[in-house]
Amino acid sequence: MSVQGHRAPAPLVHLAAELPRIVRFCAVGVLNTALTLASYAALVAVGCPAPPASAVGFALGAVNGYWCNARWTFAAMDRARGALARYCGVQAFGAGLSALGLAAARGLGAARLPAEVVTLPWVTVTTYVLSRLLVFHDPRD
Repeated sequence: MSVQGHRAPAPLVHLAAELPRIVRFCAVGVLNTALTLASYAALVAVGCPAPPASAVGFALGAVNGYWCNARWTFAAMDRARGALARYCGVQAFGAGLSALGLAAARGLGAARLPAEVVTLPWVTVTTYVLSRLLVFHDPRD
């Protein structure tokens, strides 16, 4: 309620409720990104081609992400039957986007690590939106 007794418009109320969740998702994302980049760099260092190294790194981050997001980011939300399968689907889609983005950036001449760093942010935004809409939902929605 505002000072004059009027409620804030629904989108603003919804955004205010969503903001802490977005911050938690980003914190988990920082951890996932560090895990993804470290595993990617290690795999590339031992001779693994960049696209599969990217997909494996993303998968490791995804496992960590489900655990952290289910227990912290989206803890108050419904994880009905099939949530893990849907999460795996979202992450598989993200891994594919990651590998595709990396291959495209490499095709444009980007070095491996910078190509991965450029690819990760847009994949992260996509997987947040899909996780929020398809995997975890607020029973009040």
